[in-house]
Amino acid sequence: ADRRLAEHRLLRGEGRAAHATALTGLARVGADRELWALVSESYVAKPDLEAAVRARRASIAQDPTVTGWTRLSELLEAMDRTAEAEDARREAVRLQPGRGGAN
Repeated sequence: ADRRLAEHRLLRGEGRAAHATALTGLARVGADRELWALVSESYVAKPDLEAAVRARRASIAQDPTVTGWTRLSELLEAMDRTAEAEDARREAVRLQPGRGGAN
C-alpha cells in the first residue's frame, strides 16, 4: 500500500508527501527496492540529486535491476559524473536478459 500511495503522490507532484510515505513504508517493512526507488525519485523532485543517487544505490543494493542501474546512470550523468554514469550503464547492460542477468 505504501508503494502505491508514494507513487501516486509522486505522479501528482507531491514530492514531500511521497517521500514521507516511502520512508514510512521502509520503516514498516524494512529494506525494499521499490520503496528506495521512490525515495530516490522524491529527492529528484526536491531537487536533491546527491540524495537521489544515495537512495537509488540503496534500491540497487536490495535488488540490482536494469531499470535501477539505468536510472542511476541518468542521475549521475545529470550531475556531470560521467565516469560513474558509464559504470552504471555497463552494469545495466550486464543485467539485460540474454546476458545472464535478470531485469
